[in-house]
Amino acid sequence: GGDMNGDGVCNSGNASSTASCPYPGSWIRLLFNATSAGSTLTRTIIRYGGVLSSNTYPPAMVIADGANLTVNASTFAYARKHGLYLSGGSSTVSNSLFDRNASSTDAVGLFVEGGGSSVSGNTFSNNAYGLEIWSAPNAQTFNNTFTANSSGAALLVGDFGNFHDNSGTGNTPNAFALAGGVTTSASIGTTTFAANPLPYLLRNELLVVASSTLALNSGIVIKGFNSGGGQIGKITVQSGGLLFANATAASDIVFTSAFDSSVSGTTTAGTPASGDWIGINVESGGILRMSGFTVRYGGGATSGLTISDRGGIRFQSAATSTMSNALIRDNMQQGIRVTGGTPL
Repeated sequence: GGDMNGDGVCNSGNASSTASCPYPGSWIRLLFNATSAGSTLTRTIIRYGGVLSSNTYPPAMVIADGANLTVNASTFAYARKHGLYLSGGSSTVSNSLFDRNASSTDAVGLFVEGGGSSVSGNTFSNNAYGLEIWSAPNAQTFNNTFTANSSGAALLVGDFGNFHDNSGTGNTPNAFALAGGVTTSASIGTTTFAANPLPYLLRNELLVVASSTLALNSGIVIKGFNSGGGQIGKITVQSGGLLFANATAASDIVFTSAFDSSVSGTTTAGTPASGDWIGINVESGGILRMSGFTVRYGGGATSGLTISDRGGIRFQSAATSTMSNALIRDNMQQGIRVTGGTPL
């Protein structure tokens, strides 16, 4: 009985008895802990698990808690919330399918929290979020494909490691979202954003804190988001922090609006306009050292700034800047706003 062909639809056409249809959360979970040495899931299909209760945290169908789990050519589908949850450890997940883990808007096909896991060659389709990475600076995530995920291709919170050459289509939004007050860390030193065919979507404030560097590789597109309800993209370089890029042409690195479909395709439906996102704010003592970049459609409203004090890039007194091969256009009020004694 039940869903005989695994398409998530249980009816007389594919089930001998609709009374025995499976559903997300039909069973609890598989748990691998730190003593689960040498554990492997190969060509394994796991579906319909992850029942939610006060005793099941994290809410996932399969959990590797400090374990070094190897996953290859496997399927994780129809979980009650998250399909696979990696907490710490150094797992390897490759050539696998994460599909239809979407019972809530914050459900995730694969959730990576901390550790140094490698995630490559996987397909994430029809989930809420395909992937979430939470404060995992040693993670390696590359050559994955994201398709038709309803909350976004991926959600990246904190330092998310080496994330490159990941592609996708039909996600809503069709981007990798930077969220949760993304902060580059002084303990890490330098955080590098690598290029992907999809853009990064800046939903909140990205902080470059003291004694840290955010380095941007050529080919990156960062789009600023404005929900109209409190979420608005902004990059802030704090005192002692450095925003760095060493590209060549102005088109090599682009900061723009989430509504701008002229680069990296359509991310969010709409028409771009000046003030769609706040832009780059370099505080007193902060450093911007960049070549080969474009900033457009910035200068959005933020608390404490009058319209005359807004711009695509804003330097506060005693900030430091070296810029070359840059294009600053279509920003609200001013392209570059300089206050105090900032040397340019």
